[in-house]
Amino acid sequence: MVSRLTKHKVADLLEAIAEGEIKAEIQRLVLAEKYSFEPYSAFKRIALAPRSYITSTDLHEFLLENKVTVTSGECRDLLNAFDADKDGSLSYNEFLNIVLPRTDPVLRKRVTLRETYPLRDDERLPYDIEYALTRLLEEELNAIQRTESLKGGIHASADYTAGRVFNTIDYDAKNYLIFEDFADFSDDIGRGLSEKQIDALIRRLDSNQDGRITYSEFIAALSYPKTESVTLSSPRHSHSRLSPRHSHSRLSPRHSRQRSSEIRETEVAPLKTGLKDLDYSRYLSESRSRRSASPRRRTNDIYETPKSPRRSVERLADTSVHSHRKRSPLRNYEEEELARSFKDMIISSRHLESCKNELVLRFDFNLFDAYRYFDVYGTGAYISSKQFEEGLAELKIFPTKDQISLFFKHFDSDYDGFLRFTDFSNLITPKSDEYARILDTRKPRYVDDSEPIFTRETERLFAKVLSLALENEVQAEAVRQRLSRLPLFNLSDAFRAVDKYDQGYILIDDLKEILGEHGMFTTSKDADLLVERFKGNDHTNGKIYYSEFVKELSPKSFRKY
Repeated sequence: MVSRLTKHKVADLLEAIAEGEIKAEIQRLVLAEKYSFEPYSAFKRIALAPRSYITSTDLHEFLLENKVTVTSGECRDLLNAFDADKDGSLSYNEFLNIVLPRTDPVLRKRVTLRETYPLRDDERLPYDIEYALTRLLEEELNAIQRTESLKGGIHASADYTAGRVFNTIDYDAKNYLIFEDFADFSDDIGRGLSEKQIDALIRRLDSNQDGRITYSEFIAALSYPKTESVTLSSPRHSHSRLSPRHSHSRLSPRHSRQRSSEIRETEVAPLKTGLKDLDYSRYLSESRSRRSASPRRRTNDIYETPKSPRRSVERLADTSVHSHRKRSPLRNYEEEELARSFKDMIISSRHLESCKNELVLRFDFNLFDAYRYFDVYGTGAYISSKQFEEGLAELKIFPTKDQISLFFKHFDSDYDGFLRFTDFSNLITPKSDEYARILDTRKPRYVDDSEPIFTRETERLFAKVLSLALENEVQAEAVRQRLSRLPLFNLSDAFRAVDKYDQGYILIDDLKEILGEHGMFTTSKDADLLVERFKGNDHTNGKIYYSEFVKELSPKSFRKY
């Protein structure tokens, strides 16, 4: 038998594999949509001429030339992850499995039919292709790093064997795993992997693409350790951007090769979203100049336009050192109920984030036109609760007055009874940097009376995001009222129960600790969603103070939920 703790560790790993695949697939789509990307030219850019294969040394030198700090051992891990025939190198077909999108067969085929172009020994790929390819490889390296640390925790468990874990998931002893097996396993332990995550997980593990995960494929995914590597002092996370300017400096000796592009570094600024009320005002001005009217029309006849990246975001990490731990002031059942409430909030936020990610990938979606569903007359960068209700009705959403009130109490940042464009963009923008980049510089379409604003599918996803946001506020209120009905429960004791080290604030690790003590293990990414629930838009320092804790967990409605 496998213990509940080990099951949760396995679930953490499966979720990390899925999230890594989802992020990598975004990078593949971004790369493939660039018209100047041709995979064979990219392959020859990395492979040292005249060879027809790529070694880990080639990968290492390519990444170093593009100022990604990485070890040779990590590059061997990357190569091994895609080296299907285990010959220690990547053939062209194996390279295609890294760079071609897996969720869009039409785009995948179109990319392979593009005409190849030769590269001189001292020549790089076009600037945008070199950058996108580097980002993809870096995302794969980050995914490997995340999963390897989780594998170490699993293998350290006394009750772990790969066979036991496989049999636990393969409950009906088929000797292979399918979608329903992963769904049932995650549901049984309260983790609830989404359909998108399970699809991504199978896509990553299924080496022969037959829709089934065999025992050998599963064992390969859980194998540990891979390659020993030396950690460098500099982080791998990308602080670099490619410059099209030429340079004669070389970052690594590559025999006869010299690269002609220089890399410049830029700092990553912490931000929630780059779009502010002033941007929306400019949009209105431009929209009027084009004589566009209210965008309340529907159609499927909208042509796809390329996606464009947004500035990246880095959340600030707290490095406080815990002092002496104290005993919880809550009774056991009260603390368990508090932990369960946190978990419910995380699950709701996670589902909303998944839907927002899907919406952002719709080629015709942008924040400006979306906001005009509610700002019908283009009067300015704010909407009232009545305008919001009318806009929701256009989207076939009919909440109660109390639900709209709860919604505004959470998202109206200055509590003036209006939802400003900045509030709206913070609501819609995904927390994931990769998805947020796509949305932030997506331009409005400036449609006129004869044109629709979004396709039906985009409008459906937009409505789903708003509907989930409303539902989440109702569920959050139900959590607050549930806690308030506990006979001796009070929020002061609850805060001190989570702040076990008397720091005066709560960190992500504190939330993970109290959840873990009650068998509700969560990732830092999920805990960050919970921090944002308490902090609102200003959560860059990651600390939840007592006033914020009380404000979020105090009931806000007279109606019983």
